[in-house]
Amino acid sequence: MKKTRLLAALALLLLALFILASCGDKESCLETQRTSNVRSELLVHTQMSYTIAFFPDESGTLLVPLSFPINETRDVVWVAVEKLLSGTPNNFVKDAVPEGFKLEDLYLQNSVIYIKLIGNDNEVEKINPAAFAATVNFALNSYSFDFTSLYPISILVNGKEITEGTYSFTDPNNFVKNKEAYQAQVFYSDKQAMYLVPVTIELKQRAAEDNLYLAVLNKWATAPPDNNLISPVPNGTKVISANLKNNTLMVDLNKASISYDGGSTRENIFVQSLLWTLLPYEEITGVQLTVEGETLATLPEGTGIKTPLTVPHLYQNLNTVNTLNK
Repeated sequence: MKKTRLLAALALLLLALFILASCGDKESCLETQRTSNVRSELLVHTQMSYTIAFFPDESGTLLVPLSFPINETRDVVWVAVEKLLSGTPNNFVKDAVPEGFKLEDLYLQNSVIYIKLIGNDNEVEKINPAAFAATVNFALNSYSFDFTSLYPISILVNGKEITEGTYSFTDPNNFVKNKEAYQAQVFYSDKQAMYLVPVTIELKQRAAEDNLYLAVLNKWATAPPDNNLISPVPNGTKVISANLKNNTLMVDLNKASISYDGGSTRENIFVQSLLWTLLPYEEITGVQLTVEGETLATLPEGTGIKTPLTVPHLYQNLNTVNTLNK
């Protein structure tokens, strides 16, 4: 019995020595454990096959969400930040961070998200905190542009903090949900007619269901609130009515609404901006367009509207960049 106890004690002693040797010291071991624990808090609840990263537009004042297909993972926050660091996929948006910066760590601590980067100290002023804040908060708010839970960020470069904890969004890209206001997300086009940009719009008052849809679409049909955006609809567009029937929103427009030029590109912006604007309303599965009460077979450039257009309920195909993260 004594021999057995002696062997057990010797085994425990050897195990303790092994742990100390692998950690180096107690403090670093605890740090490793802490980082592991807080990293896990940034995982989304389900596997996702796409992620969205926000890049500044050409003016540098607006944020453009780009959707990237990825291999399925729960670690979409990390992957999305890596997409920001990889740089812009084209010349229609700007880099959020200078070339050469690398992600060292990403974790949540005391309700603040810490983004630790390694890079050139002389280029930290070129980092766009808004792009990082939007990218992280979109993933952590159930892939929604309504940031009901705003996570402040702290960006550190080579161990030195370059932000002061909380980053405050500014209009028109203010995605923070105002519980005391009646808001909607309306999608306008960038100036190059390349990407759609969500903008938070305040409604005058909370309306009944059908009146709510009409109020949102009236905003969609008006000029955007920023000069760096263009309206997806022609001047003079009017939404005559918008009524929900068996999960299909019946939208009647005036003739001016389909008098656009610009070919199929302009028509695609017209249709897609309408559908993305209606995405948050889960009860709407389709949109049936009519023009002053008449059902048309197609729009001027050939988009079929004889039957309802399908409303997406994921942002998977919003401004898609077709590069899979291997």
